[in-house]
Amino acid sequence: MPQCAPPGSTVARSWNVARPPAHRTVSAVAQGTQILEAEVRLDRMFAAEAASSELRVQVERIAALRAELRWIHLDAHLNTRTLLTAEQLRRSQNLRHGQATGR
Repeated sequence: MPQCAPPGSTVARSWNVARPPAHRTVSAVAQGTQILEAEVRLDRMFAAEAASSELRVQVERIAALRAELRWIHLDAHLNTRTLLTAEQLRRSQNLRHGQATGR
């Protein structure tokens, strides 16, 4: 899966894309941290032979955290669309879908 250009990178600067709002970046980082912590907790629970019902609750918690992180990512893409020109949108779609950029 292609990665997006980091804010402030050469690609982002060449497209004149502003940095994402700080709250969105912090939100994504915080969400990722919560996922990692929840995964460690699940590993420890499994190693300690926790009841399957407790393991299931933790797995469902991790799934909810991952779903929220996915939404943060998609929401960032949706908000970015409003900042791009038609040409920038075309280039972005070509890059994301692996098509030639026309350069």
